[in-house]
Amino acid sequence: MAHSTNTTSNEKTKMATSGIREGYWFYFNDESVDIAVNGSMWSGRETVYVNDNPVSDKREMFKVKSSHTFTHAEQAYRVTFEMDNILTGRLECSLFKNNRLIAKQEKAAFDSAKSFIKIIGVGFLFGLLIGGAALALFMQFAPA
Repeated sequence: MAHSTNTTSNEKTKMATSGIREGYWFYFNDESVDIAVNGSMWSGRETVYVNDNPVSDKREMFKVKSSHTFTHAEQAYRVTFEMDNILTGRLECSLFKNNRLIAKQEKAAFDSAKSFIKIIGVGFLFGLLIGGAALALFMQFAPA
């Protein structure tokens, strides 16, 4: 879903932020051309929209750099993704027109590496709890 004028304000708020569910959304405007870029944190899918129409789509799961090239109104565009910090999920998105940088944005999924480690720690403890409960149930009902 691109950022059309028909989207609700709740959808626009989700798309303006970065998060595990929403992914990364970047918005650029070159003269009268609206360019929206989305990168999914779950699937690695990257989609570039021009005036709400998808022009490039690919999946990049294991690379820290990727790029999309497309032509619009006889102009050559390139969008690049570069993961600056894997722990915080900081991603830089750059827009080039005719090989000249015209805009750059950066977003992060987590405020800091500490918040990422905190989430991993809580998940680990939750896993231990569930695993311990499952083991206790197994021991309780296992045939002797």
